[in-house]
Amino acid sequence: MAMQTDVKSTHTTISGLVVPYRTRLKGIVCLSGGTAGEVVIRNGSASADVVFQFNVPTSTIAEVFYNLPGEGILATVGLYVVLPTGAEISLIYG
Repeated sequence: MAMQTDVKSTHTTISGLVVPYRTRLKGIVCLSGGTAGEVVIRNGSASADVVFQFNVPTSTIAEVFYNLPGEGILATVGLYVVLPTGAEISLIYG
């Protein structure tokens, strides 16, 4: 049986590096904040490969949830988030 890693979470309201080391993205909870746009999660920096991306609607009460299957998505350098204005995101990783 494969070894299970500890699962952690982090929350941010600004774009930037939120997890500065190798990890697996396992889940996402996002509140749109009233501005439609694209949420982009990259592999450690603003110009790195895209790990996951999705759109959020204009509504101020729209929540978006993703539970990623299996072991999640590997980010070899870390998790860098780009958010539209007003959006908030919680990442579940490990």
